[in-house]
Amino acid sequence: MTQNLTIQRWNSDRTPDVSELQSRLRQEGFTGIHIFRDSPGASYPNHQHSYVEVRWLVEGEVTFGVGKQEYTLKPGDRLDMPENTVHNAKMHPQKGAVYVCASK
Repeated sequence: MTQNLTIQRWNSDRTPDVSELQSRLRQEGFTGIHIFRDSPGASYPNHQHSYVEVRWLVEGEVTFGVGKQEYTLKPGDRLDMPENTVHNAKMHPQKGAVYVCASK
């Protein structure tokens, strides 16, 4: 299920501000908003969630795998995944990743 997966690319010279991202997610009705910091080279095997989830990258780089597709996020990029989307994630081997997670 990837038809409703969306990526919004960051189109600003500004560095993403965590407080601003969290505020925007709350305004959109998201809850369960958390900051995650993953070490360089960390990875998550295929899994899914029973809720819509957002990953909004603040620092580093992360690649999400969905089926045979891969989506690499850089600072400011946002990934929205529908519920029950089977996916995995790999952090950049030197940079790791810091991102805001939210659900609804």
